[in-house]
Amino acid sequence: MTYTEIYRLLNERNLIIFGTGFVAGQLYYALEEKNLADRIKCFTVTECRGNAVFHGKPVIAYRNVDVADDDVVLAAVHPSAFDTLPQKEGVQMISVNSFLCDMLYGPALREEMIPTNWIRLHQNEDEYWIAVRYAAIRSYFLQESMGRHVYLKAMQLHCSRETAERRLQYFIRLMKTVTTKGYDQTKPIFLTEDDEVIDGLHRLAIAAYTGLRAVNCRVYPNSEKYYELLDERNRVSELFLRESGFTDEEIDYLKACKRICG
Repeated sequence: MTYTEIYRLLNERNLIIFGTGFVAGQLYYALEEKNLADRIKCFTVTECRGNAVFHGKPVIAYRNVDVADDDVVLAAVHPSAFDTLPQKEGVQMISVNSFLCDMLYGPALREEMIPTNWIRLHQNEDEYWIAVRYAAIRSYFLQESMGRHVYLKAMQLHCSRETAERRLQYFIRLMKTVTTKGYDQTKPIFLTEDDEVIDGLHRLAIAAYTGLRAVNCRVYPNSEKYYELLDERNRVSELFLRESGFTDEEIDYLKACKRICG
């Protein structure tokens, strides 16, 4: 579906949103900005206890959600989780990952090949989010146990241990695919005009590790809300790492990864 078709759908249907994590929060932000938050019927998850609420809307176990003909179910989850979501007969879930950036930042300005090192060199000095992904790569290719440990610990700052493990396995499958079939340039990395990463950190880290000279990127307009949507928790600043209980040894390992990958 095109973004125009999606936008029309969001305006015409009641919205059931699967997920209550980072992606769901970003979707809510986009819907609220476009005066569509009132169309949200509820948020839903696989299991739910008690009277949970997310952004003022009820959170209901998916098995208990009655999906009407004028409802649409949006899967606001990381791609690694999409195939594991429970299904209802006759109900199609639409992943938000294909259109969320357009909702948040506006239509992309262009799509082009950009040198990998150029992107790396334009990241803020105090950001370790690429280094965290690089740690997982070193864990896989070099069998460094610290890499796995640091990656999972960093992921768990935003999600459960189970979800962090699932993301790691998804990343490992991606690394295997790159090793056997090469890097897939049909899936662009999303950047701002200032080369700040919006989405695609795992692929950027792989490109850096494998020495890929350039990667396909979709460039979006600069926006003042970038740092609101992706704060220091997401970008993984050193201060945030220390406040979150990372040891000097773990931070030194990430610093070593950052020196290599940017």
